[in-house]
Amino acid sequence: RTNLFTSGDGAYPRYRIPSLTRTAKGSLLAVCEARTRTDSDWSHTDLLYRRSTDEGKTWSTATRIVPTPPSLTRNPVALAQRQGTAEERTLHNPVLIATHDGNVHLVFGAEYNRIFHSRSTNDGASFGPVQELTAVCDSLRPRYDWKVVAPGPGHGLELSPGRPGKTNAFASRLVVPIWLSLATHGGGHHPSTIATLVSDDHGVTWK
Repeated sequence: RTNLFTSGDGAYPRYRIPSLTRTAKGSLLAVCEARTRTDSDWSHTDLLYRRSTDEGKTWSTATRIVPTPPSLTRNPVALAQRQGTAEERTLHNPVLIATHDGNVHLVFGAEYNRIFHSRSTNDGASFGPVQELTAVCDSLRPRYDWKVVAPGPGHGLELSPGRPGKTNAFASRLVVPIWLSLATHGGGHHPSTIATLVSDDHGVTWK
């Protein structure tokens, strides 16, 4: 057994929402939330990951998988319900999908009101610029006027590429569950519902 993230290591008192995936080349990627406080989902939180290329025998040093988006502002729900401070920024709910083509997709939340996607094309060694998907979630507002949103937690998946010679409209579709809340009760958690983000072009566009 290897402890990949231990509370108190690296100046983070708590690690939460872990996820582990195996790439097409066999590398292992572990990612989680690194929280600066232990009392709230709304603490200042980074996303850290570690990578192993030898079946988990050794692991890279824990590193931030993506930077905090520079335009990120505090969710009004956090301020209204006194969940942390105005200066804190929360990245959360990392979801990994290792696809058949060798890429690794990361979908994650920011401040519980924005969703982002990033991609690794080098077997998870690094991740590229982020693409914002919040507008896709906004399309649900006429039916459910959410104030809080989060992907996962845990994993998304890639549907089968299908059998050779057979037509499948959903072959290799990327699927990511998301959770949405009106955020009127329970520290911004209730009432709530669920939905799904999907991509049929390898993460270029989503619906």
